[in-house]
Amino acid sequence: MKKFIIPIVLVLASMSMASCQDIYESAYESEMSYKAKKENPELISGSLESYEAEFMQKYEAMDEIERRRYKAYRERENKRAEREYKAMKQAQAEAIEMLNN
Repeated sequence: MKKFIIPIVLVLASMSMASCQDIYESAYESEMSYKAKKENPELISGSLESYEAEFMQKYEAMDEIERRRYKAYRERENKRAEREYKAMKQAQAEAIEMLNN
């Protein structure tokens, strides 16, 4: 019996964590779409107001704990994006150096 309960609990826990992650991912995607549209209006279709409303709806639907977790998720994603950008710039610099030597 114990062998059956533990996997079920683990699956349920992972599913709840995944659904929370989906909420944060969706809100982050909406936030980034808003920022992209704000920086370069021709980059993506849709209105700035629609992206703002979409993000605000998702953020306001979160409770206080979810908002704190979203902020932590957002910080991690921003740091990851920054690392990837630095790695890309480093690779570009290396390629340019090889072309020039």
